[in-house]
Amino acid sequence: MSLDKQDLFDGINEGVRWLWRTNQIKPILAKYGINNPDYLQPMTTDPRIGVDRDSKGALIGPFAHDPRDFSHAFA
Repeated sequence: MSLDKQDLFDGINEGVRWLWRTNQIKPILAKYGINNPDYLQPMTTDPRIGVDRDSKGALIGPFAHDPRDFSHAFA
């Protein structure tokens, strides 16, 4: 994703959070043969910490910015 498309980046991230929050991810994964319930369990440590997120989950690195709230699009 292009660094200058921060709104698109924020919208996609909100959509992914919505998929997990509403459990809509489960039928999508099943459609592609991923039926193991372990894929639906959160990891004990977030592998993104130190890569593109800080310890509080805020963006770091090239994509660091104050994210816009697109949750209204996924109500």
